[in-house]
Amino acid sequence: RWRERWCRVKDNRLIFHKDRTDLKTHIVSVPLRGCDVIPGLDSKHPLTFRLLRNGQEVAVLEASSSEDMGRWIGILLAETGSSTDPGTLHYDYIDVETSANVIQTAKQTFCFMNRRGISANPYLGSTANGYAHPSGTALHYDDVPCINGS
Repeated sequence: RWRERWCRVKDNRLIFHKDRTDLKTHIVSVPLRGCDVIPGLDSKHPLTFRLLRNGQEVAVLEASSSEDMGRWIGILLAETGSSTDPGTLHYDYIDVETSANVIQTAKQTFCFMNRRGISANPYLGSTANGYAHPSGTALHYDDVPCINGS
């Protein structure tokens, strides 16, 4: 089952909060270094992307738009230390136009994140406490085992 969560990236960790009103506590924190970012889940959830560590899913998220999906993929690729070009990822269950939009946004975000010196929020022009959060929300699939690194 899907649950809405407030997700942020800080210090190479994906941090899940119950909602945006309580940012001092979190549900789970996933270390991103060494994870793989894989877009797609199934046709019911075309704007999903997954984080895998050693081939095992650690998180499944769903964006609300192709732009948000592209931003998340770009940020996550940069934060995992990946050198993968977002355009080489296989975007199942997405039509050509949506896929092109995801790829373009992911490439722009990935390049921006790799050029910045300190963690900044590339979306609102402010540091937002050093966190990156493309839309602020993403859906997290709670039945996928997560690594609790906190």
